[in-house]
Parts: sequence; C-alpha cells; structure tokens
Amino acid sequence: MRIALLAGGDGWHVRDLRRAAAQLGHAAEPVDFCRVCAHVDGPPDPLSAFDAVVVRTMPPGSLEQVVFRMDVLHRLESHGVPVLNPARALEVCVDKYLATARLTPTCCWSLTRQRRRSSWPRATGSRSAK
Repeated sequence: MRIALLAGGDGWHVRDLRRAAAQLGHAAEPVDFCRVCAHVDGPPDPLSAFDAVVVRTMPPGSLEQVVFRMDVLHRLESHGVPVLNPARALEVCVDKYLATARLTPTCCWSLTRQRRRSSWPRATGSRSAK
C-alpha cells in the first residue's frame, strides 16, 4: 500500500510513521501540504495516486489556501481514498466553538440561551413614561 503523509516537513512523527509502514510492508511518503496542487480540467490530483492519506498537519495559510486544502481532502474522500484525520474532523477541531459544542452540546446550548436571556429586556407589565 502506498500512503501519503501530509506534513510540513520530515519531523520525528513522519520518520516514525514511515518506519512503521515499512515494517508492515507499505510505503509511506511525506508530502508537503503547501505543495499540493490540483486542476479542474487537467492532470489528476497527485494525491489520488496514493492508496491512503494520513493528515499530520494543516499548515497556516490564507482563507483561500485552507479552503483549497480542505476541498482536496473532501475530493479524495469522495473518490474512495481513505483519509486518516479527514477534512470534517479538521474543520471541527479548528473551529473551537464547534469542537466544544460537539463535546458538550447541552452545555454550549444552555450557555447561549442564558446569555441571550440575560440581555433581553425584562417584561414587567408596566410602562413608565419619561
């Protein structure tokens, strides 16, 4: 099996994943996420040549760059390429509110309701003229 390791370098975690893959008879190749490119009407995405993709890091970038990287991962998944740390998981982890809401849905909902309630004007039933 040929595995792409999406990472920002050749750190110890990449070296260890390559070692583990080799012990199991697989080839794991580091791919710099910043160098991933794709074409709508051109050659196939270079990541589609892999049997699986492991996302180790999501490098910082502009909104356009991050959205493009997520789109690449979504497209790989839709074409049946297994992605460890898939796009949706990364989206949830990066969005701190969404991650917290997923972990404790009633807590976040009740806090929002309490804040909203405290900012509402009190209904007293009487109006004062000033």
